Amino acid sequence: DEHCHESEPCGTEPSLTPIPQAGGPGRIQRILRYAFVTLLDDIAFWMVIGIVLSGVLSAALPDDFFTRVIGWDGGLLPMLAMAVVGVPLYLCASASTPVAAALLAKGLSPGAALVFLLTGPASSASSIAVVGKMLGRRRLRAYLGSIAGVSITAGLLLDRFGGEAIRATLLAAGETVDSPAFAAVKTASAAVFALAIAASMVRTRFRDGLRDLRAHIRGLAEGARALTWRDLATGPSLALMLAIFVGVIGPRATLVVEPGQLGIVRHFGQVVAADLEPGLHFHLPAPLGRGDAVDVDWVRDVAIGFRGPVTGRRAGNEETSFYLTADENILDVRSVVQYRVTDPVAYTLGTGEVDDTLRGATRAVLVDLIAGRAIDAMYTTDRKSIETAALVAVRRHTERLGLGIEVVGLRLLDVHAPSDVHDAFRDVASALEDREREISDADGYAAEQTAAAGGQAAELGEQAIASAATAVGRSRGGAASFAGVAAGHAAAPRLTELRLYLETLERALAKATKYVNGSRATTGDIDLWIGSTGSKELPPPPAVGAPQRP
Repeated sequence: DEHCHESEPCGTEPSLTPIPQAGGPGRIQRILRYAFVTLLDDIAFWMVIGIVLSGVLSAALPDDFFTRVIGWDGGLLPMLAMAVVGVPLYLCASASTPVAAALLAKGLSPGAALVFLLTGPASSASSIAVVGKMLGRRRLRAYLGSIAGVSITAGLLLDRFGGEAIRATLLAAGETVDSPAFAAVKTASAAVFALAIAASMVRTRFRDGLRDLRAHIRGLAEGARALTWRDLATGPSLALMLAIFVGVIGPRATLVVEPGQLGIVRHFGQVVAADLEPGLHFHLPAPLGRGDAVDVDWVRDVAIGFRGPVTGRRAGNEETSFYLTADENILDVRSVVQYRVTDPVAYTLGTGEVDDTLRGATRAVLVDLIAGRAIDAMYTTDRKSIETAALVAVRRHTERLGLGIEVVGLRLLDVHAPSDVHDAFRDVASALEDREREISDADGYAAEQTAAAGGQAAELGEQAIASAATAVGRSRGGAASFAGVAAGHAAAPRLTELRLYLETLERALAKATKYVNGSRATTGDIDLWIGSTGSKELPPPPAVGAPQRP
């Protein structure tokens, strides 16, 4: 066969040398020779091709080439494109693996990369020509259709059930920083691999690989020359093209705007609609046109100084979380900015990286504000004021830059010292908080006592005023009463004096026991005996010759 099989090295006939069964050092030597000489000579050319192609793709294409430039966010179209490229363009599994990894790094979906990995090694231009000559065009179409169908089905299943996990793994791997020891091991392994490839090139001069490559190029050229418009105008071909148009081009010419979104439509790069309401809208298919739906009700979060979600465990980022205070201390501050889209066109077609721009502007504002505060104030009293001042400054920056967003909030989530001295600073912060709490409690107690004393003073003042008014009223009443008595005395002195005398006796003797002796009724005199209060005994009779009181 002209193409590689899984059980055969690329570009050569399968080895018929039996594997020795005897043990010992000789067998280990033969195993190592087969792995690092025989097998490496068979695949070295295609590995070099794959590494070179992956390097060219990595250097020539931007990281978001397939998602932003071409607009391949996933789906059937990139898989069909990879099948069209991979079926005639033969690449051995050794070469297609690094190329697929480079395509993944540039934004290609995992399912489309799997289609490329399956179709590339499975067919080639030369094998297509051989199958067409030996089995006919009908069986050739079945052969190619089965390869493309199985590959695309596998790609769709991969994107549906494992695409997001693979993307997250690749993103995490790109952000991981290797330890110095592991980096040294990788560098040494790369050097050994390069030396092994160079030795293989010296031994073989890549003769078999170059011969297979020339055969594949000739087969591709012959197939292109043999292809005519009549082949494309047959019923199955037209049905296939119509199905591709309906299944691939149709969805790419429609825009679905959901509630809470606004739609943007561009034709040939020019915005023709900027505020489409929720619903179904049509536009020219990519790459002639493009439609985007932008969430305008969703509040987005931008993390500054940490990685991960806002809630939960926040992994710090020392490059963006450390700040210098006015008293030359270092603070680890992790904050978040929240914004909402107000202008979809400016947001989508403006800077391109709104989150990074907003993150940089917010950090610049925080650097200026924190540099003017002491660390004690940052721990206690100035945190809220910095949030307010930073929010105003960031809003001013975003309006000047024209990002098409509205900053709705800014919060300092964590304010603490670096991890090396965090415990000591936490103790200091706790002491400062205790001091502020004691001062606040003392101020509250003083205010409470002042208010209570003021209330008591007001109460005593009102009581004094009431007592004075009562005394004055009573004095005026007594004076008025005495004036009446004086007037009566002036008119009838004897009668008034007798009345006052009797009223005084009545009041003075109200509780005393009184005895009236009427034995002298014939003379007209009455004896009145006074005993102690509550006494039941008669007082002794007056002495003979004692004066009698009325």
